[in-house]
Amino acid sequence: MFRLCEIYDFERDATLLDFENIVSPKRGLELACYYYVLDYSAYKSRLFFDIPNRKWNGDRHFGEKFKRQPLTYYDPIYDDLERELLLGRIVAVDTDKHWTWYNNPFSFDDNGEIVYEPFMPGSWECSFRDSVLSAYHIVLERNQRIKPRPTQKIQYGAPGYVEPEQHAQSAKTINNKNVGRLLAAGGVYNGNVEGFRKTAEQLGGEALEGYKGVMTDTNIGMGIAAASILLVKNPAMAEELTGFLGKTKNTKVFLQNVKVEQINYLRRPRDEYLSLRKEFDNAARKNFMKSLSVEPGIDHYFNTSQIELMAHGGVPDSWQVHHKLPLDDGGDNSFGNLILIQTKPYHNALTGAQKSVTKDLMPGQSIDTLWPMPNGTFFSK
Repeated sequence: MFRLCEIYDFERDATLLDFENIVSPKRGLELACYYYVLDYSAYKSRLFFDIPNRKWNGDRHFGEKFKRQPLTYYDPIYDDLERELLLGRIVAVDTDKHWTWYNNPFSFDDNGEIVYEPFMPGSWECSFRDSVLSAYHIVLERNQRIKPRPTQKIQYGAPGYVEPEQHAQSAKTINNKNVGRLLAAGGVYNGNVEGFRKTAEQLGGEALEGYKGVMTDTNIGMGIAAASILLVKNPAMAEELTGFLGKTKNTKVFLQNVKVEQINYLRRPRDEYLSLRKEFDNAARKNFMKSLSVEPGIDHYFNTSQIELMAHGGVPDSWQVHHKLPLDDGGDNSFGNLILIQTKPYHNALTGAQKSVTKDLMPGQSIDTLWPMPNGTFFSK
């Protein structure tokens, strides 16, 4: 059976083995053309982000496949669904077909660990991946951390097929660097740095290393603790961090879908910086805004007059074009390094924290620091 699920409904109802049946957004959209009503004219009214209605006679072999309008036209339901699949807000699950490397990006290895195989390099991929992995760890906890059997990548019944067994993870205290990082975040957020530090020391090992990696004397001296460049992430996941807790004046601001990386920030020579800044002001910003004005689904976030302004290279009021990696460091004006973001509170929270880290650096000087970079091309929450 093929079905579309909103990610929150999926994580509530899914079993662990359902994750290997998730198909790529591209494959999910293709199958949805057979099983769901994607023709906008078939609806009298429809709320955005809803799952489309299911066809009563949908069939991938004998059913009629919906065909999108020419690319010069906006096809609302098809384009909405494509975006939601790419972002991981909706997932497509196909239990009718055996697992294949070209359709199913998730599998389980011999230890029952979930494995993700990248299949669509670009700004969308991390959102899809992180959304599904976040749901997976919720389901894993609900399953008392009993991991699933490995994905059977040999066709059932074929030579070499062996029925795998499930195995339980031995009970142990979670102790890794991400736990320590979370403790550092909790200490700043709750105003109890000392108490959270003691907990990290009691855990010891990698948890203490992770805590110290954030709460170093250098970081605190550079204002990271005060600005709360800290991390929110499920401890069971890998080292990658996807949350940012910032501050504007006396208000804490949490940004999701933000990649936090350890970088060596090297302040570049002023002539190079000024040349890149001139390029940005004269052309790059305008060209970036023009490209955003024709992105599918942009009218969900901006009105007609704002989109018209963007089509001419303008930036709507209360928004800013932000460099993920600053021109002041090693960033450039490529579209992949730019994001449209709301000025208040998000852009202010990011730039305030970043300035606190780099304000004392002279050209040619560098510092190792955590650096938050929003994912995607525009950020509204």
